[in-house]
Amino acid sequence: MKKAVTILLWLMCTSCLCAAPTTTKTANTSDVQKRTIHFKDVANRFYSARNLGYTDGGFLNLSGSLEIRISDKRVDMEVLYEGESNPRTLSIAVTKQYVEADSKGNKLSAYEGHFVDDTTQTSIYFKLGQKYATLTRQYYNKLFFDFDGLYAPSYSGTGSGFAVNSNIVVTNEHVVNGNSALFATKDGLDSQYIELDVVYEDAALDLAILKSKMNLKGCSIDRKIYDIGEEVIAYGYPQPDYQGNSLKATKGIISSRMGYLDDAKTYQIDAAVQPGNSGGPLSKGEKIIGVVVSRLAVEGSQNVNYAIKSNFLGAILDVLNIQNTGKAKPKDCTYTIISLDKKDLME
Repeated sequence: MKKAVTILLWLMCTSCLCAAPTTTKTANTSDVQKRTIHFKDVANRFYSARNLGYTDGGFLNLSGSLEIRISDKRVDMEVLYEGESNPRTLSIAVTKQYVEADSKGNKLSAYEGHFVDDTTQTSIYFKLGQKYATLTRQYYNKLFFDFDGLYAPSYSGTGSGFAVNSNIVVTNEHVVNGNSALFATKDGLDSQYIELDVVYEDAALDLAILKSKMNLKGCSIDRKIYDIGEEVIAYGYPQPDYQGNSLKATKGIISSRMGYLDDAKTYQIDAAVQPGNSGGPLSKGEKIIGVVVSRLAVEGSQNVNYAIKSNFLGAILDVLNIQNTGKAKPKDCTYTIISLDKKDLME
């Protein structure tokens, strides 16, 4: 079962602002380092920054400062919004530190841990760059689709995906599952399998961008945020071992503009989905408005499913400079994604 990550806070400076630390000491000593970042136009509980131009009606246009104190055991943050007299405080007990790079190669200081005094010790991830900081909290209550492995135990499986132009395919990060042997196929294709390469993976959003070695039919993405009650169709290849390899479509509505625990980056939908639907398109008319990602699996819940909103996908495509030039219908741009781990590939 794969884990789900809910974005709690995304702070990103505009190009005219800077985020310079007041000291340059590393966080690997017992000394405390202190940084103050002044921010503007913050999107609270949203993934994409305001200067990308995508809004969900929730950009708060907030300005203020983020003061961060870091030691080898703890990260303390005080967020002071303009117009407020008292800062909002967050404290993380750090269990692991490391350095990673973002999609542009910029170094980020990363810290894992849990909120101080949180008895559940739910995992917290804090990443700090020169121009932005991210804070994510990890939940385990959502059920991400497990795969029907070709051999047990196995990390191989199948999911769904869709093309946005002639050679770029979108699916869920948990469909890729860390595997490098990836293929697309579709009923009616002249070639049985199309090789795919990983271009980008985003575990927080659970999105992956793949590149095809053959030309595909792409679809158009609609980045508008739709309201409750709008009719939608989910396309995909669910449970191929039982339902076969032909494309399936299920109809439903947007049940909520917010997903699990009011997660702002997803819709709640009632279009029926099963394992194998992961990564498939959620469409309205002939355009894609979301990416099917998961369903709620708790006692008493019935047909509660989620799809990542298309504006978050659009933000990733823009950052990667990928053009959405597809004009095909969703049923024509949806593919089965086959993900093979090394063991199964060798066998």
